[in-house]
Amino acid sequence: MNKIDGKTSIPVFVIGAAVPSFVGFVVWLSSISFSATGAETKVKELEKKQEAMGALLVEIKEDLTLIKYKLEIGGKDGKGN
Repeated sequence: MNKIDGKTSIPVFVIGAAVPSFVGFVVWLSSISFSATGAETKVKELEKKQEAMGALLVEIKEDLTLIKYKLEIGGKDGKGN
């Protein structure tokens, strides 16, 4: 059975492959984090725009209700029925 002790050696090609792989993984993970942060910012901006549009639609609905009342238009058929 193999044991890890002071006599254990690590082949150079293993270190040569592991170090660049680790560095590549760190770079890749950093780029994913950067992309996620950018996406989070865009989502927040879109949520603010959506809230503003929702408020605008409520105002438009209130104005249309007021116009209908002033013109005495009622009912679903637009003829007061």
